[in-house]
Amino acid sequence: MTNIKVVTLNLWDVDESRDRRDGLLISGLNHLQPDIVCLQEVSRVPDTHQIHSELFAAPCGLTHHLFSGFGESQARESDLPGNVEGLSILSRFPPVRQASVALPYFAGDVPRQIFLAELSIGRSRIAVATTHLAFPPKFSRERELQAREALDAVDLFTAKADIDAIVLAGDFNEEAGAPAVHAVLESRYGFLDAYSVCRPDDPGATFTSANPYVGPGYAPGQRIDFIFGAGKLEPVECNLVFDGTGGLGFVSDHLGVLCVFALK
Repeated sequence: MTNIKVVTLNLWDVDESRDRRDGLLISGLNHLQPDIVCLQEVSRVPDTHQIHSELFAAPCGLTHHLFSGFGESQARESDLPGNVEGLSILSRFPPVRQASVALPYFAGDVPRQIFLAELSIGRSRIAVATTHLAFPPKFSRERELQAREALDAVDLFTAKADIDAIVLAGDFNEEAGAPAVHAVLESRYGFLDAYSVCRPDDPGATFTSANPYVGPGYAPGQRIDFIFGAGKLEPVECNLVFDGTGGLGFVSDHLGVLCVFALK
């Protein structure tokens, strides 16, 4: 049995204290030693135009850096306004293939996608997917539709290989009881919400006014960032990270989530 440590984090694509936050993120990832990191709100660094997540990959021992973001030309061709937000998957395990799929677009939000990668872990193959669903608070039905499209993308991706397990992680902009989250949990894969399995009595808010980068009005906060596992994965430990404790400073307006899975 192999343990796999997964982190998800919304990077918060703003310039506020970016250099300081990047330094804390690099030191924190080196401390946590994750095997897979899923990142949302990934952009290019303004001064160098380097993909932001590249700053964290090699220095943290995550030798495989995968990125998906649609440029303006693709947006124009698909009648979507502007760029699609970038998503990254960083991994210690070699990728076999990757794919990105556009999610339904709704006026009042930005274009969204799901990014998927197949990773080789010894004799096992796992699919890792990350996404970031629509932001406007009133868009609950829209997020549910995007979640269902994301699951369809998982279907197509996993049908092309003998996949042993699936990780789906990201910023759902919804809490645990919302339709978008239920769509994942009720899908045919048998996804488990890793945090609720490991900490059933802990609300685990990832967006909270306890974070200095979040404005007032979010206490006690909301758990809107998730790691789901399916197949031969058993969640054995789950924690909030980059929450100002354990030497892990705040690096975003979101807290990160870390889950250790046993790959059976």
